[in-house]
Amino acid sequence: MKRPKIDKANLKLEAVLGVEVTQSVPLIPVLAGNIRNKKFTSLLVKKLNDKLPIQKLQHLKRVNSRKIDNVTVISVILWQHDTDNVDVTPETVSRRTHQDRLNVLGDIDLDEALEDDLQVFMVASYQPFTVAQYNQLREADNYWPTNFHPDPQLESQVSASCVETGEASLHLEACQLTGGGCVVTRAGGLVCSGVGNTDSHPLRHTAMVLIDMVAKIQDGRIEGPSDHVIEGSGYLCTGCTVYLAREPCHLCAMALLHSRAARVFFIRASVDGALVTRDSLHLRAGINHRYEVFRLVEHSDTTRRSKTENCC
Repeated sequence: MKRPKIDKANLKLEAVLGVEVTQSVPLIPVLAGNIRNKKFTSLLVKKLNDKLPIQKLQHLKRVNSRKIDNVTVISVILWQHDTDNVDVTPETVSRRTHQDRLNVLGDIDLDEALEDDLQVFMVASYQPFTVAQYNQLREADNYWPTNFHPDPQLESQVSASCVETGEASLHLEACQLTGGGCVVTRAGGLVCSGVGNTDSHPLRHTAMVLIDMVAKIQDGRIEGPSDHVIEGSGYLCTGCTVYLAREPCHLCAMALLHSRAARVFFIRASVDGALVTRDSLHLRAGINHRYEVFRLVEHSDTTRRSKTENCC
């Protein structure tokens, strides 16, 4: 089947990231009390952090100060709400029903320190990863302050601004024209290019072929396609960007990981793909190297048709 050419002018790349980054931050309920006498604020926070710490919610501010009808209201988180035992539907919960648990705060006069009614707030279950997630939280009603520090590298992946689109389109088109090829670059220079044979043997998959080619070039057994100097650095593909026509399988994805590739681009998904289709191998916990992954969004229609294709 003739492959459609890549539209360089409208090239759109999408970073393959975890759902915890791409989706909204899930909300969980906490029980909070409004402080009746502001002079108790510091003492309450100190006592709560000591006696009722919220270890899993360290990303949240313990105190929330906000304006309601031009009146400053200060609320403090008491603990994560027990949704199994308490109905979270009511907006308020009587403080008296939790008196025994609050007694651990010692000799604080709770009648003077806290309002009689406690409130259920829905708060972020973890610290947002992206500016978009943070802004979405802040726009919600009864937003509870959350720690957030933007990660410039992650933001550049989300927007794909870290990719030089002219260079990417050039190399992706080279892969596209072969139907199953690959290109490897380092520091903007071409390292090697080639086409594997999926049907012959797993070790002849395109990614495996290119890793073998990089090894031979570094060893001086074959000549590279340019004057770009390829020096050994302990790992074959350190600092390399890999462009593939098809999504790599687990064997190829792990080979690229062990070779320390920096980035992997692919055009079409494959039936046994390890980065999107069947797994997100590059995001798994415990792996000792991570490479950035980008897929070509422009060919999403081709991707759906190519589910029966094998790996690169």
